[in-house]
Amino acid sequence: MRLNRQHLPEQIARVLAGEEEYKSLPDALQSAIRLPIYTRACAVLEELTKAERRARLDIVPESVRDLVEAEALRLHKLRSSAT
Repeated sequence: MRLNRQHLPEQIARVLAGEEEYKSLPDALQSAIRLPIYTRACAVLEELTKAERRARLDIVPESVRDLVEAEALRLHKLRSSAT
């Protein structure tokens, strides 16, 4: 699932593309990047096997990979506890 870069502030788009570090964003943009992080985490969890999930996560730029992985783990735990 991809977000249209046209609808994102330029700095957020650069972070998601791996061109800039997450920590370089002002606080407001760090908050605003949460939805794209969530969207990428959901895409990781759509994969059926652990190897496929790891491969999907490896595609994510390093600048946000830890954030996406943490969100995917949070969502996995949340979804597992709900069933």
